[in-house]
Amino acid sequence: MLRVGTVTESTRPELERGLSFGAAEAQRSASLFQWTVERVTLPAAGATTPTQPVSAIIMGSLGAPPNDAVPVLRLLCDPSRNDDGSFLLAPCEDGEENEVWQPTLERYGAAQLNDRYRSATGSDMTSDAWLGWFAFKVLTDSVLKLRTADPARLGAHLALPTTVFDGHKGAPLRFDARRRLVQPLYAKQG
Repeated sequence: MLRVGTVTESTRPELERGLSFGAAEAQRSASLFQWTVERVTLPAAGATTPTQPVSAIIMGSLGAPPNDAVPVLRLLCDPSRNDDGSFLLAPCEDGEENEVWQPTLERYGAAQLNDRYRSATGSDMTSDAWLGWFAFKVLTDSVLKLRTADPARLGAHLALPTTVFDGHKGAPLRFDARRRLVQPLYAKQG
């Protein structure tokens, strides 16, 4: 079983929507291999340690995670946490000029992802929604490859320069030596 803790801010509803969509898709994929993916909503950053053990934490808010013993995927650039060992999915540079996703993307499976998201949520996939979906994809793909949800092995796997993921962007996505996601970015529309 992969149990993923999530922490989000109410000011970022698209992150929440993407996390919900990502968790549902991750559970469907995992069930094909007799695995279970469970999402556990955790209290705000800096709060008490979660009562349920988790294999990883997805941070959709700023601040310290409620548990430092598991891999942390950050969906927001938090300069105060640049060197805390977490894995950053959002770009910190050029964040104002670029997006990580656009609902008009079509190639490399993007159209199908956009269609699934639109069908599930009734809205277009935004950059925040893509980040939430992709975080669950990263964790689920890693656990299925490793055949374990052990936090230490999961963190070590994510840090390998040879570990790559398909984010439907036409290029393999990976974390660099600073644990930041290397990915294509898109110019903001309108």
